Amino acid sequence: MTTFFRRFFCILVIPIVLSTFHSCQTPEVGKVLSEGKVAYDVTYPELDSNNVLIKFLPDEMEMHFKENKYSHIWQAGLGLFKTGYYADCNSKEMHYILKLINVKYQSMFDTETIEVLNGDYPDYTIEETGERKEIAGYTCHEVLVEFPGEELKPFTVWYTTHLKIKDVNWCNPLSKIPGVMMEYQLSRYDLTMKFTATEVFEEVIAPDAFNVPKEYEKISNKRMEYKIRETFFSFQQ
Repeated sequence: MTTFFRRFFCILVIPIVLSTFHSCQTPEVGKVLSEGKVAYDVTYPELDSNNVLIKFLPDEMEMHFKENKYSHIWQAGLGLFKTGYYADCNSKEMHYILKLINVKYQSMFDTETIEVLNGDYPDYTIEETGERKEIAGYTCHEVLVEFPGEELKPFTVWYTTHLKIKDVNWCNPLSKIPGVMMEYQLSRYDLTMKFTATEVFEEVIAPDAFNVPKEYEKISNKRMEYKIRETFFSFQQ
């Protein structure tokens, strides 16, 4: 085959092969949204199922999002225990809340002070595996999270890029994940929590949905971290 024909073959055939390959890829599912709600199931895979304290732990979480703001709120005990946060991914401010019966606290964190909450989380690496699966009607991508030099088990995170929140994970320990996490786990204060999205709702979110209620007392970052730690350890006594 002459040089001319080899070049002609490459120009003509290779794009056709590549086009055929890409057309065989399964298209991603899930409507692209910048406003709505995600419902999650919350489980505790390392907690004994016979532990009577499980019923006092949250088993559901809701995420509301709009205009690069979102909230993660979960509660238990008929509302007697409530915790979570309101995150602004534009200003990089996050308000953490904690309610214990009739005591209500809040504390504001930013990119510098967020280490007060997340600084004890061990260093980790992530690896995109290329695997995909559908969760709550959305195609999700798998990431393997590993802890070099730590005696911690690796785990997988599944995320979607169809829920449009810029820098969504900046304020949580898994800040390296590049999308909204639909299935993941967090281990904090000797308690492992697993979150699995069950449904995504397209709905209008009120502008004030990310404002902390006025009755929550403002406390320092360190005091909030202590209160959170104290609360989660008490569930394991």
